[in-house]
Amino acid sequence: MLKQTGLVIVAAAVCLAPAGADEREEPLHSGVDAFTAAYARWDGDGFRRAAERIEEAARLRPDFFPARYWLGAARFHQALCLRDAPSSEETAERALDGAEEALEKALELDGSCGECSALLSVITGIRIGRNPLSGIWRGSRFKKQAEAALRLSPENPRVHYLIGTNYYHGPQRADSRDRARDHFLRAESLYEKELRTPADDLEPRWGYDSTLAFLGDIHREKGNREKAREYYNRTLAVNPANGKARQGLEEMEIKEENDE
Repeated sequence: MLKQTGLVIVAAAVCLAPAGADEREEPLHSGVDAFTAAYARWDGDGFRRAAERIEEAARLRPDFFPARYWLGAARFHQALCLRDAPSSEETAERALDGAEEALEKALELDGSCGECSALLSVITGIRIGRNPLSGIWRGSRFKKQAEAALRLSPENPRVHYLIGTNYYHGPQRADSRDRARDHFLRAESLYEKELRTPADDLEPRWGYDSTLAFLGDIHREKGNREKAREYYNRTLAVNPANGKARQGLEEMEIKEENDE
């Protein structure tokens, strides 16, 4: 996906760079570094700064696929961090708009990007969640985006992670949690495979700890505390700052103390 589209262009850019140029100071590479740091801390302002840096790269090279993908990913995560703060609703909406625009442009540049379709499906799902009546005209788009993601990139762990979140946060039907669990389990397996594969500088690797934390939540909801604790601890082994896992463990501890 990113590797196929961007690798030749990245190599050319490096070859043409001035002697002694520090690649990490280029706007795209430094923006991706900022995104990685923000993801580890789940830092909305960090995602904003990452997006602004990547946006600079996109202005310089408007048809460079990795810049559009990473701009979409950064704005999307900025919006997620803002969604629970009522005072930030307008800012979150603008971030979602920016993510959608960047990801749609990325798909114009590389129609095989299932991960872009998966991100767009989550954005559409968020919009439906905010305005359920909009499901009348957004529902078919949401379905097509999710189906395209799985068709285009069935072995991409972030696709299964994102589709899992759609089931987890979407309308709660009888099999919603089971479907979410199945996609998270598939994502877990694919992340573990991905970790054994070298990545180039612009290849995405986010989402593993979040997948494990969601699996912890699902096991906790089903009353399987031992399995939930196992997944939360695995999450923290991957990212010690993961707030979802820490909160899950704390809530389990409080419940167990109250049950005594």
